[in-house]
Amino acid sequence: MRVDIIGFLFIFLGVWRIFSGKFGGGLWIAFIGWFLNNVATAQVQQVVVQAQLAGYTVRQAMSSRGVSVPADLTLQH
Repeated sequence: MRVDIIGFLFIFLGVWRIFSGKFGGGLWIAFIGWFLNNVATAQVQQVVVQAQLAGYTVRQAMSSRGVSVPADLTLQH
């Protein structure tokens, strides 16, 4: 089962428990669901970025010309 679905189920269960009078426990369950949903979203984004960067080399990503400044130049300038 997908983690985001489990996260939404936890959020739903937590909200249901809050309205049933069990505020503390329901709030914790809803927060756990929110955390699981955020983790699942971040994982999907990571997989997408890795797929987009697959096959590229560092040489393709870096600039071949570096910019240099004089050593006596102050940080203000």
